[in-house]
Amino acid sequence: GRKWRFNQLVVDSTRRTRARIPNKGSFLYADGPTSKDNRRSFYFREGDMKEWGNLRDAIVVVYHSWETSIHHIRQVDTEACQVSFREAAPWPMGRWTKQQRYYVENVFEGLDEPGEWYLNQVTGMLYYYPLPGEKMDEIQATAPTVTATLVDFKGNPAKDEFIEFLNFRGLSFQHTNANLRRIRNPGQGEIYQPGLIQASGLRNSTFESCEIAHTGAHGIWLGSGCADNLVERCHIHSLSGGGVYIGGGWGIRESTPTERNVVDNNFIHEGGHLFHGAHGVWIGKSSYNQITHNEISNFDYSGISCGWSWGFAPTTAHHNNLDYNHIHHLSNGEGLSDMGGIYTLGVSPGTTERYNHIHDVYNYTYVSHGSGIYPDEGSTGILIENNVVYRVDTCPLFMHYGSECIVSNNILALGDKGQMRRCREDKRCHYEAVGNIVYGDTQNMLVGPWKNDDWKVGRNVYWSTAGEPSFAGMDFATWQPKGKDEGSIVADPMFVDPANGNFSLKPGSPALKLGFKPIDLSNTGLYGDRQWAALPKQYKDRVRNELPKPTVPPFILNLDFEGGESGGQPIDGSIVTKGNAKIAISDKAAASGQQSLAFTDAEGLAQNWMPHLFYKKVYTDGKVQLSWDMMNTKDAPASFYVEVREYGDGKYLVGPTVTVTPDGKVTASGTAIGTIPLGEWAHVDVAILLGKDAPKTYQLTLTVPNQEATVVTLPYSNAAFREVHWLGISSTSETATTFYLDNIKMGTAEELAQPIKRRKAARRAARRKPRKPANNQLLQGHWKLDEGDGYNTSDSSGYENEGEMWATWATGSFGSAIFCDPGASHVAIQDDPTLQMGTDDFTIELWMCPTQLATSAADKRRRLLSKNAYPKTWMTLDITPAGIPLLQIIDANTASCHTKGKGAIPENAWTHLAIVVDRANRKVNYYLNGVLDTTQGIPAEFKGSLSIEGNDLTIGSTWQSFIGLLDEVKIYKRALPAAEVKASYA
Repeated sequence: GRKWRFNQLVVDSTRRTRARIPNKGSFLYADGPTSKDNRRSFYFREGDMKEWGNLRDAIVVVYHSWETSIHHIRQVDTEACQVSFREAAPWPMGRWTKQQRYYVENVFEGLDEPGEWYLNQVTGMLYYYPLPGEKMDEIQATAPTVTATLVDFKGNPAKDEFIEFLNFRGLSFQHTNANLRRIRNPGQGEIYQPGLIQASGLRNSTFESCEIAHTGAHGIWLGSGCADNLVERCHIHSLSGGGVYIGGGWGIRESTPTERNVVDNNFIHEGGHLFHGAHGVWIGKSSYNQITHNEISNFDYSGISCGWSWGFAPTTAHHNNLDYNHIHHLSNGEGLSDMGGIYTLGVSPGTTERYNHIHDVYNYTYVSHGSGIYPDEGSTGILIENNVVYRVDTCPLFMHYGSECIVSNNILALGDKGQMRRCREDKRCHYEAVGNIVYGDTQNMLVGPWKNDDWKVGRNVYWSTAGEPSFAGMDFATWQPKGKDEGSIVADPMFVDPANGNFSLKPGSPALKLGFKPIDLSNTGLYGDRQWAALPKQYKDRVRNELPKPTVPPFILNLDFEGGESGGQPIDGSIVTKGNAKIAISDKAAASGQQSLAFTDAEGLAQNWMPHLFYKKVYTDGKVQLSWDMMNTKDAPASFYVEVREYGDGKYLVGPTVTVTPDGKVTASGTAIGTIPLGEWAHVDVAILLGKDAPKTYQLTLTVPNQEATVVTLPYSNAAFREVHWLGISSTSETATTFYLDNIKMGTAEELAQPIKRRKAARRAARRKPRKPANNQLLQGHWKLDEGDGYNTSDSSGYENEGEMWATWATGSFGSAIFCDPGASHVAIQDDPTLQMGTDDFTIELWMCPTQLATSAADKRRRLLSKNAYPKTWMTLDITPAGIPLLQIIDANTASCHTKGKGAIPENAWTHLAIVVDRANRKVNYYLNGVLDTTQGIPAEFKGSLSIEGNDLTIGSTWQSFIGLLDEVKIYKRALPAAEVKASYA
């Protein structure tokens, strides 16, 4: 029979750690991304990763800012110190820090600490390293057989089919696996994972005094159409993901809302063991819910999250009561960042946060912040009142931006970096903070920008045990006369024992005289019989783990682009570009070595200084050397400049500046220097002297092939220029142009004398592509989808365009096929020149059996196949709820050809579809079951290439996935005649 594969193990009622490298509480650190936009690979430090046995069963968990991503390993290249993954991360690797954390799980070589275990999924052998005192013949070990969801309530709200009036009391729901065979990494909240209890259309039902434990993902998810349910007095713990999830997230536009659910008096703790970005309680697009009297603790991310819209868009979550909760010990220094005890998003009228007790929120401090109450993007109309918040890494109150939030009668204390923060002034960042006690053991009271008067603060009591408090960089005597804090005072509020969390006020407190009302937390957290209310005391809180700051070597601007991926963006520097303009490493030209940096401009850009690249390096004294090699192309010469700036108070001063025109003329600070031949490399050296007595000039040397070097001394473009802060390069063409730069250097002689840190070339995966056609049919790919098992599906065309399986294998009377749905959605086929259509004719053939065409999404279609480089060029094949196929193709000039079939493809029946794109005869033919369905014209302007380079071909999709069976997918690089289509169907 099939081998028992599991990824959770419980020994004597306690979750055990799957063997990992390094051990729990420690992390490996990446050595930088392989390119700026790469989401599937990074460099590792030498020796950190190896070609371990059974590597395909291992996972790598990568930490970003507020999320982690989980990856199966495609390849470990120990020579180049590079790892590549099968799944993409939500963001490019290294976006927040190049030394991002990660760990490796489920490798036998990591089984080196008591309490760890490893399952060899090939042999089925389980290995366990017992804890001291454990005897193998006495322990009870439990492994799950069910993946993710144990109980699934499948109402259909869209058809008015509900499940109602069920009551579950005193039951224990335990033990599921995480679904790690098909991973889709989310951008927030671990919203692609299900609950151990999953519900749609469940109404008027209760879960009372139940236990939910040892889950593979979340505890309970009340999804579409769930209303008037009660989760009460439940113990929800040992969670791979989050506790209670309510409503929907991205792509959810429910005709029947999720609303009026109550989550009250529950102990929700020890979560995020695998899906680290999960919450204790999460509310997405849902309103009129009550989250009250819960104790939520020991997660790697925020305790409660409410809302699922960014900015000031119309509300999707409102009138939610988040009151009387005890929330503590979140992230604990080793988890995630950009987080809060209570986190909110979007316009939220009627939402309350009252009488919450929030403390010990300590994020991973080297990426972002960890705060107590966190109104994030667009949080509006929230009442924040009578909360006690203390011991947080950043601030007890932290608003990114939002509007009309009332912050009243709270104790906001002991933030390591301040007590109340605003983050933005380019957008509304408004709250009314009146009548609070603001207390710190640092001097910072108000931090962030407080300049535009878009707030109201007053009648607050401020106190710092570290000395005179600071208000946006001012002392109180300077701050208050500006009319910004009317009625507030600086005075000791006289807490009983703030160091130990007792913020009761002593008699005579000046806060009482100012009208502050003592906050009674006796009703906060769990209530009921003594045994239940005291249950949290039986569990230890996670110990704060302050990780050392990663060592970051100083950046030396000495770049020859030899280590980067050709076609990818360079790792160093910041790039600003849009549309078809780009800056990328290229192997088409080089002044030395094999690669350089190509700047490709395009028509119609909003700013003529794009594409643009800049580096930030500061020099204030001494000699700075700047140099580069440059080549303007013969066939599409560009205009561009290289410039050095000094920044201060939002303005900048230009020092040395060099401009090149399409005819090769070079000017510097407005002075003609010479001409460089098109298609040949030239070299520029710039010497800059800095310091009090330095001249206001620089020396420039232009070296052109077969000519004497030109040496000139020139004034700075702005005479006030004194310091180097910035080096920038811009293409300023109005048309499609290309130029190359190589060996860009800026620094001191000592810096530039150091050897360049070059990466070794990565070992490329074997792609046994014949140089001549693999068949005489111009068949570029043929995926029979008949393997029935495994991680891959083969290509029978001869080109070996193997696909990675993220759908589900299916067998039946039809033989073998794949089944796609949103949870297991597609086959990914790595890009290859044979899959780039150029300007050739092509044909797509496949068999399909849809099982659900309807969708609640605003964009009424499901995706069958795509090769997508949106917004530049793409090819997508979709199907509408009515069963009409749609082919949309956009060429390299962004000209579009949108066509659709006429006849409908039915649900629950097999249909053969062929779409013939006959560019030579300017038409598209649709065939259903071998018969011509419709012919449509190709627009005259559609003439460009359809070579979508670098992007995978997907059968199925992660975007609004086709739901149903797919089989026998073929792509030809020619227009099939009607007789051949008919024969293929037969």
